[in-house]
This record gives sequence, C-alpha cells and structure tokens, in this order.
Amino acid sequence: MGKTVTTELAVYAPGKTRNPHDRERTPGGSSSGSIIRPASYCGVYGFKPSFGLISRHGVLALSRLLDHIGIFARSLVDLALYAEPLMVLDARDPDLRPRMRPALRETLAQEPPLPPRLAFVRTPAWGQADGDVQNGFADLCAQLGNRVDEVELPAMFNHTLDWHRTLMETDLAVSFTREYQRGRNKLSDSLREMIKRGQSNTAPSTTFKQSPRSAH
Repeated sequence: MGKTVTTELAVYAPGKTRNPHDRERTPGGSSSGSIIRPASYCGVYGFKPSFGLISRHGVLALSRLLDHIGIFARSLVDLALYAEPLMVLDARDPDLRPRMRPALRETLAQEPPLPPRLAFVRTPAWGQADGDVQNGFADLCAQLGNRVDEVELPAMFNHTLDWHRTLMETDLAVSFTREYQRGRNKLSDSLREMIKRGQSNTAPSTTFKQSPRSAH
C-alpha cells in the first residue's frame, strides 16, 4: 500500500487526487493529522490517536507539536487492527513515552459500560460554517437530547486560530528551510507566503528534524 499523490509538503496546495465517489469533488485535505474531513468526504472511518501514541519517525516533519499520524479504514474493526500494532514505543520520536498499548479491538468488542456523552462546541470558526451545516448539527443535537452538553468556550479561545497559524508557520519555516532556499520558485504562492510569515516570527521553533524524509 502507498500513495501516488500527496499535497505539497503536507500543507495546503492540493494534488490531482479526486473524490472516489465524484471526480468533480475534492477528497478533503488533512492538516496535522486531523483526518475527520477526508474520512467524512470519502465515506470511510477515520481515527486520530492521542498525541504521542504512534511514532512519526520517517514522516515528513512539519511541526513537532502539531504533527500526528492518522488512520483510515473501511470499518472500526479495521481501524483497531491497523492502529494497535503501531502504538509501540519508538525512541526516534521524542514525544513517545512508555505506556500500556490500548486494547482497541478488545474494547470495541464490548458494550460501553455507560451511555456515551458528547460535547457540542461552537469553535471560533463556527460562523464560517454554511447554514446547512449549522442546521444539521442542531437537528443532531435535538435527536441526541440530554446525551449532548453544549460547551461555551472562554473568551481566550477567540484567538486560538491565530495562535495555531503562528505556531504552524514558524515551525514550517524552519522545517522547509532547505526547500525554500534551494527551490522557492517551485513552491506554491500560498506556501511561500506562509514560510515568509513564519520567518518573521521570533518565537523558537518546536520542529524536530528526521530522516529519511518522505511525504505523509
């Protein structure tokens, strides 16, 4: 198994891949291992483990604090089957710690000991969602009734998108120093602008270098 097309340096510029259900539509992109969008767009299951559970060694490094390994599969059972063997300690990833491997398959085969409870959080980007999306969430919450708690974020979260962009652009400016210095004319306009903004930040980068380098 492998990929024949990847997004430019795992950032934003899309490749030629199309949605498997409709070639006129996008398959959805991933950012820092956030696989919810491509999984939902393509009609498969997506799983983003907690930070530090799957080694990122050998994956193209963008930001140490943001990079994640995510998994796609056709079923929850397959997700567990793929994920469990990958959740092992790897000293080559500095953010992995010794811990017991989650028993995903065993847990999946059991009935939940308690009814699941969900939180509905309107993020600072909620206003950017189309009306159909907002109405869909409202209908879902109505159907779930008291199993959903609506959480209102404190005012400080209003700045999280800006903080995330600053952190990501600072790190990728360091991670892609070689590419920018040797071939900036071959990079997309959007990536060049992100690197330039990242270079202007004075905060120390959190990125860690790895080799060999391969796109994820």
